[in-house]
Formats: sequence, C-alpha cells, structure tokens
Amino acid sequence: MGKRNNSQRKENVESPRKEISENEACNMTEKEFRVMVMEFIHRMDEKINNLCKNQEEMKSDIATIKNTMESFNSRLQEAEDRISELEDQVQKQAQAEQQLEKKIKKQEESLRELRDNMKRSCGQRTITFSGNRIAGGSDAEEGEWPWQASLQQNSVHRCGATLISNHWLVTAAHCFIRDNDPKKWNVSFGLLLSDPKTQRNIKNIIIHEDYHYPAHENDIAIVNLSSPVLYTSNIRRACLPEANYTFPPNSDVVVTGWGTSKTDGTIPNILQKATVKIIDNKTCNKEEIYSGVITPGMLCAGFLKGKVDACQGDSGGPLVKTDHKGIWFLVGIVSWGDECALPNKPGVYTRVAYYRDWIMAKTGL
Repeated sequence: MGKRNNSQRKENVESPRKEISENEACNMTEKEFRVMVMEFIHRMDEKINNLCKNQEEMKSDIATIKNTMESFNSRLQEAEDRISELEDQVQKQAQAEQQLEKKIKKQEESLRELRDNMKRSCGQRTITFSGNRIAGGSDAEEGEWPWQASLQQNSVHRCGATLISNHWLVTAAHCFIRDNDPKKWNVSFGLLLSDPKTQRNIKNIIIHEDYHYPAHENDIAIVNLSSPVLYTSNIRRACLPEANYTFPPNSDVVVTGWGTSKTDGTIPNILQKATVKIIDNKTCNKEEIYSGVITPGMLCAGFLKGKVDACQGDSGGPLVKTDHKGIWFLVGIVSWGDECALPNKPGVYTRVAYYRDWIMAKTGL
C-alpha cells in the first residue's frame, strides 16, 4: 500500500499541471510541496523569459518596421523632390520652347522679309548707264548688267546666260548640243572674260524636253550652280516676267554679251551692249524677213535696216527691258538669226514669258 501511494505521489510531482485535491495537498510532505512549488516557479520563469524574449522580438520587429517606414518616408520625400524638380524642368522646358518658337517666328519673318527684299531687288543695278545703238554695240560698264554670266566650256566662253536667282541661270538649249556634261562647264561673272570676279561650277543642266536641234522651237535651258553666288553691286539677278505679260512692239530693249562684232569675228574681252527694238511677230513673219517661221515662243528684236544685232557668242544671253520704276525684266534669250546685223534679218530670241511656267516647274522660281 505504501509503495503504491509513493508511486502515486511521484506521478503527481512529475505532472504538476494536474489539479491537486485538498486531500492530496494535505497528504503531501513538505519536501514534495517545495518541489512542486519550485517546479511551478521554474515554469513561470520560463514563461516570463519567453514573454520577455517575445517582447524583445516585437521591439526588434517594431524597430525594423520603424526603420522601414523612415526609409520609405525618405524615399517618398526624395521622389516628391524629384517630381518637383521634373515639374520645374518641364516648366523651364516649356518656357524655353516658347522662347524658341518666338525666335523661329522672328527668323521666319526675317526670312520672308529677306525673300521679299530679294524679290523686290531683282532687276536693280547700281550703274545706270544706257546702252548705245555685239554687232554695232559698245563697251559696257562695271556693274551695268549685273545678271550677265559667261557659260564656259573647259574655261572657254561659249554662251551667255542670265542669273535669275543665286542658284539658277537661264540660257539657250542650243548651247549644249555638242556637250551637256555639267562637269565640263563652268560659269563666270564680271565685266571682263580675262578677269572674272566670281566663278562657279555647274551642278546640273536642264534642257527643255521638246527642244530638238536643228529646230529652233523651245530653245531654252536652265543651269543649276554647284553653290549659290552672293549678290553684290556687280552681281544681281534679273526679274522674270509673268506668263501673261507682253512687251509692246517698238519698245527699246537691251541685248548684252561677249559675242563677235561680225560674223566669224573675234570674241571681245569686255562685255558688249546694244539697244534694239522689239519687232512684232506678224512683221517678223513676213516673207522677206523670216517667212512665217517665228512661233509664239519666239520674239524678234533689232532693226530691219540691220547694223545692230546679237551675234556669235551672244547665244543664251539676255535681252532685257526696264519698266517705269527702273526695274529690268528678262524679255528674251538670244537664240538664232541669219548671220549678224543684216537688213531684214533681226535677231530672234526665246520669249521668256512664254516659258515662264516651265521655268517655275523646274526651279520653283
């Protein structure tokens, strides 16, 4: 019996969580009671330690969360600052774009004004000498005919040409019947062939599609310079007439060039000029003159008595007329004729107004 009771007590000590009745508590020895209390205290200590440990872990977790929040807030502030900087940059960029737009508008206005000035400045010259009555002509003055150019093949004068913009010349198609390779041609500007003031290579030669040598119809070509020329007092462009413009018969016009003074003559070094008169096509088509071969795209100018005329080497050069404001317009292009300055054989020119739309289509001018 005693052994069984001791064993039971031992089980009760080892399992303190089991509730102890009052009788069992009364039957416990002091030693057993102390053991039970110590175990209880030990368990309480463990629980307290666990609670403290959990509390420390919670504190650590809270500190981690706090640090994370501080880091997040710091990054959020950085993001807000960055957004503010970007907004400032966007605003500054918008202001810069507005200023740039204003500058572009001013430049566009200046460009339009420059273009308008260039349009208005065509046909103007600083020298105002008048031509005499280049067969039968006289020497020109420096800057008197600033749109006159010399078309040269391998640096030898072959034809005249007229500057109509800082990129383009107009001339006669027949100048290129033997060779239309731009690389073999160049252009010079200036009063003297021996002392050109400006020279340019040629980028492209555009001959009228319906020109067929030896016929004289559509005897017109345009020449694109390799680089633009700068306008000076001695280099200017001639004005182009509108397509519907007609120059009255018997009007004074001036022809210029480095052509010979007579058939098979020598080419002069100095530019020649001569004043002639426009002859209406009906007169020019009379049987004793050119017997009906003058077409609407052609124009006659000269004197029926002869003596003054364009001649060999003048081909492609300008026939110009001034308006009441002193602006010079390109009336014709030296094209053909029977020899030079013969009676009833005036010079025949390509009528520029007739080909105005063609010039526009090819050059945009």
